[in-house]
Amino acid sequence: MLFVCMGIVAQDRTFTVGDITVKMKYVQGGTFNMGAQSTDSNGDNYDADASVIEEPVHSVTVSSFYMGEYVITQALWESLMYETPNAESENVWFEGCGLGADYPAYYITYNDVKNFITALNSFARYTNQLTEGEYFRMPTEAEWEFAAHGGNNSMGYKYAGSNNVNDVAWYVQNSPESTQKVGQKQPNELGLYDMSGNVMEWCSDYYGAYSEEEQTNPIGASYGHYRVLRGGVYLRPATLCRITDRSYALENTRVTYYGARLVLQSNISTDIEASSALDIDLYTKDNYLYINNLPYNNSESTIIDLNGKVVLKQNVNESNTSINISTLPQGCYILNLNGKNYKFLKQ
Repeated sequence: MLFVCMGIVAQDRTFTVGDITVKMKYVQGGTFNMGAQSTDSNGDNYDADASVIEEPVHSVTVSSFYMGEYVITQALWESLMYETPNAESENVWFEGCGLGADYPAYYITYNDVKNFITALNSFARYTNQLTEGEYFRMPTEAEWEFAAHGGNNSMGYKYAGSNNVNDVAWYVQNSPESTQKVGQKQPNELGLYDMSGNVMEWCSDYYGAYSEEEQTNPIGASYGHYRVLRGGVYLRPATLCRITDRSYALENTRVTYYGARLVLQSNISTDIEASSALDIDLYTKDNYLYINNLPYNNSESTIIDLNGKVVLKQNVNESNTSINISTLPQGCYILNLNGKNYKFLKQ
């Protein structure tokens, strides 16, 4: 399993929401082999339990980011949303599946998580806990897998922190009927808890088949009906707790084993090695985003908002290096251009 270090070492970050502390663990960027395969015992990332949707194994580079030490807890959710998910229906937290401040927030859809993150970003900005350009979001699938492996500290474990599933995961053999309080099992190499088992975690990507091409900061399929979930679950077998296992669901799916984990985006482009960064210049004027020194004859550009949602797509080339952003509200965005990410501000 290939892991290549890049970027600089930073400290973990701590945020407060009322009397609740949210610890974000620093994940130094790097390159790794994503996915697994079950056909070649001598090949990269061989795993006899791997499914076909985990193939092909491919090289991925991710920039540095911060990830939540735990999944979003019920206490944190209620502190911002002031109610349990979908409180007007039967889809509420209850004793039978885990009820309490330190239990994971479940029964949350992909769209619920987006609304929660919007509230968190607003609160963190209002309380001056975020610097300019920083924001919380859901992880991409690639970021999730890289972090679950332990990032550049990876020991090559099958599960997040161990080859023994009982060391790190709540699953059907030790917790068949309920979620469990976060942080009771041992963490992985980065100090992240429960990335195998307990609840599955929403990722920002649309689900799609892997490509064998090398990628930098991939964001998943361009469109689709399903969003990616990762991480195994308390009422399913150990094979689904493997780091490379993939799952997916409709954005409005609400069940007792779907949760989420936060990522803090901070200066996304600054820690990419100079040799792999593109020497381009971005500026905005009169509702247009202009790209100087475009290095490709033809490229598809994607603009992503603070919640990780694709809000605009457009091809750019040597004769057309501007993007009409008049439909976008003021704020900070990410331009993804041929797999590289660039931050810009629409004022």
